[in-house]
Amino acid sequence: MARRIIKASSSKIVKKTKQRHEFNVKPQTDGQRAYVQSIETNVVTLCSGFAGTGKTLLAIGMAMKLYQDKESKFSKIFVVRPAIEACGEQIGYLPGGLSDKMRPLIQPIVDNLRFFIQDEGYISSLLEPTSSNGAPIIEVIPMGYLRGRTFNNCVVVFDEAQNSSPQQMKLFLTRIGKNCKVIIEGDVTQSDRFRDRKLNGLFDAIKRLEDCPNVGIVALEAQDIQRSPIIGPILERYEDVDGV
Repeated sequence: MARRIIKASSSKIVKKTKQRHEFNVKPQTDGQRAYVQSIETNVVTLCSGFAGTGKTLLAIGMAMKLYQDKESKFSKIFVVRPAIEACGEQIGYLPGGLSDKMRPLIQPIVDNLRFFIQDEGYISSLLEPTSSNGAPIIEVIPMGYLRGRTFNNCVVVFDEAQNSSPQQMKLFLTRIGKNCKVIIEGDVTQSDRFRDRKLNGLFDAIKRLEDCPNVGIVALEAQDIQRSPIIGPILERYEDVDGV
């Protein structure tokens, strides 16, 4: 079983209610602490990290923390993911409607929520449309559906951002509206679209936004891996293989 790197008081967050509750996120390494601090203090945080360093888990945890805070002005969480199959694997067209096609994009978010929340019903309620506005608290959006959207009063997580192009990253960044907190994360060494990392949107954004005000840039390294201690030695032996 994978080691849980973040702990939260589930007794305070499993209630099916709109009331805000305390949500604790506890980073375990110096790199993870820098990541959390950047999210707290900047409008935009870009994070590149090796597999198992907690970049997605911490992003989802901090998004929930910011949303759950009693003083929070954030009313929603968006998760943006490129609809790209891993390592060139072609699964073809998925059957069913949009909700069926979205399931592979939503499942990684559910897996990360389970590190914090024990109540499956509460997790489902976060991803189901609410009676007030017909939209879920956590809305997962494929990259291709971003044009025309504006992110206001929300926290946005851009997951697997290394699979975006610089043009797509520009499109995403120009969706930022008022009272918006943005977390962009991925692994520049694991792009499923670009063998040359200089062509992927995450790498390009890190270079372009290095000195941009209200933008934090964090790199998570091998010493930040928490998923399993075996991942570090395995990655060392795959240094000559891109996109795995």
